[in-house]
Amino acid sequence: IDKARVKQKNIKKVENIELWSIIKKYVPVRYFKKQKYLSDDIESDIKTIKNIYEVETIDGLVSSFSKDRFAYYRKSDKLKIDDRNMFAWSSLAQYEAKNQKTNTFNFDNLNQLCKNLNEIFYENIRTPERVKALFNEFGIKMLLIDKLEKTPIDGFSFWSENNPAIALTLRYKRIDNFAFTIMHEIGHIDLHLRNDKDIKFMDLTKKCNLDKCETEADNYAQQKLISKEIWQDVLDNHLPINDDKIKTLGDKHKINPAILLGRVCYEMNYYAVKTTIDKKMK
Repeated sequence: IDKARVKQKNIKKVENIELWSIIKKYVPVRYFKKQKYLSDDIESDIKTIKNIYEVETIDGLVSSFSKDRFAYYRKSDKLKIDDRNMFAWSSLAQYEAKNQKTNTFNFDNLNQLCKNLNEIFYENIRTPERVKALFNEFGIKMLLIDKLEKTPIDGFSFWSENNPAIALTLRYKRIDNFAFTIMHEIGHIDLHLRNDKDIKFMDLTKKCNLDKCETEADNYAQQKLISKEIWQDVLDNHLPINDDKIKTLGDKHKINPAILLGRVCYEMNYYAVKTTIDKKMK
């Protein structure tokens, strides 16, 4: 009996080693080890990978990788993208979201949420932590997932159980970038996930040939951060713009000056502007 058991154990061991060699082709194992998801116990590591990727078998992992490759983002010639890493990042975001508990979500509260967010952006003190706490209060799951190489992701929005979820990489520690990404993802929740909870939106850093949904989410973010009326006032009464005017307008409207400056640079399509305005997220 003991011999049979040992034989069985050895067969299992060999099977696991074979499975692990397949996993390594599709999964950035070193990243998951660094993030403390994996130990060096091959059997429990295989289970963990199946859980993160939501598959029953390793064959399932392979076929879901092939299916998933271009599901959330459009390929771009300009961006260096590693499909394996993108798949890992998005799978991990969804796995973490599933494990996160939050309040009941209500679409009717989104306007109030955006107002509260703008106050946090204006103050810019412990910003990511305060945004996360606010999202929790309003029933949105927020995840900060460390990026991998060649995953030029800014944000990812999707539906998780009974709540919307937003995952971010914090690639840039800039308040204007963070604020825009947050509002852009809320745009997807408000405009798109409202009617179809199965779609997912992966927003990459360099936008190329924007589709309708991306353009709508961009416009939503712009208007939530700086209303049409305020922007029109800037164009009518404050050009040419400079740092002092931006700071004065920011204080008057309770908009972080870096967010106003970001909009000015975007509209002028000129980002090399010399400025004393602090863009750092705090």
